[in-house]
Amino acid sequence: MVTTISVSEEAKRELARLKIELGYPSMDSLIKDAIAEMRNRKFEDASKLFREKLKEKGLTIEDIQRESALIRREVYRERFKK
Repeated sequence: MVTTISVSEEAKRELARLKIELGYPSMDSLIKDAIAEMRNRKFEDASKLFREKLKEKGLTIEDIQRESALIRREVYRERFKK
């Protein structure tokens, strides 16, 4: 299904320029990639914040992995080793 969206003339021109400049076959594919890029950026921002919080607490990713492995073993023992 195809639909239309309203954008300013300036945004339309910029999207058309990017489509041609970046070699996208369609406006749809350009917009889908832009959406994916925004999602990736949001994830990277959250990841950066997570690393900063770990650093503030003096922890590393390895600390978290080690602790989570211990918790998983404990849960497994409680649930399946009765």
